[in-house]
Amino acid sequence: MGYMDISIGGSDRAADCFYNIVADMVKSLQEELQDPGNEFNTSGTVNVALFFEEVVNPNLSFWAKFVHHDENKMLSLARKTLTNLEKVEISHAEVKEMWETDKNRLWHLGRYHELQKGLQRFIDAAEANF
Repeated sequence: MGYMDISIGGSDRAADCFYNIVADMVKSLQEELQDPGNEFNTSGTVNVALFFEEVVNPNLSFWAKFVHHDENKMLSLARKTLTNLEKVEISHAEVKEMWETDKNRLWHLGRYHELQKGLQRFIDAAEANF
């Protein structure tokens, strides 16, 4: 078709290039999601949630419009990350006995809830573009 304007969405080749980059990025983030972390390092779930918080959400409307019915699996990744965050990280942070201090536990729980809200913001924005 060519191009309608000079933008990622206005040029077929630019859109294809961006799609391929996002697909590769999502693949890497899906692999990261599998990392369980340990007492010294954040889990892959937290790392992927941080990526959404710091890279995707500051320009949410741009990212959300390129989800295209989840062809590139970015929306699926966000949903899986949110599920993992709720089932693992938040659940563990709610168990007082697993933490040395309540202050540390509550700080982590607060951050996990912030990440949870950020993931939900992306999911809602992406779903609104379907």
